[in-house]
Amino acid sequence: ICAGRSAVFTVAATGSGLIYRWRKDGNDIPGGTNATLQLVGVNSADEGQYDCVVTGCDKSVTSSAATLSVAIPPSVTEHPEGVSVCEGISVTLTTKAEGSDLRYQWLKNGVPIIGANESTLEIQNTTFTDEGEYACRLSGTCSPQVVTDTAKVNVINPPSIDGQPEDTELTAGD
Repeated sequence: ICAGRSAVFTVAATGSGLIYRWRKDGNDIPGGTNATLQLVGVNSADEGQYDCVVTGCDKSVTSSAATLSVAIPPSVTEHPEGVSVCEGISVTLTTKAEGSDLRYQWLKNGVPIIGANESTLEIQNTTFTDEGEYACRLSGTCSPQVVTDTAKVNVINPPSIDGQPEDTELTAGD
């Protein structure tokens, strides 16, 4: 279940005068004395194995354990950085994030880049068409999705000579 939400466990038992005692990892849960156990605003400390001991007629039976895993929404821990490169040079943009079952989708000027689904984006042999604003959209088991800050990629012309010097013939003293 996603962090911050409520988790509900229920056990069904038959018999008269039943007493319920919920446990987490074998330890009694204060107030866990009904057929239903509700945990409000779960966090990672609530992860574990939950079972219920049901007592009646001087006999106790224990339910099977149910596992509670708490998923964390995505959050960016490192944003990609913009760069200016000469045409033909390769560029790598990187993001780092935390969360459960993270999925990455790189965007160029707000449009998803097909197949760009890793924490890094490599642009091989840049051309002027690669120039733009790049960001990464992160999603996971829990919402909301988050988007990194934008990284501007500028592609610049490498130096070139537009005019060559010409040979000149001079005589002594000119």
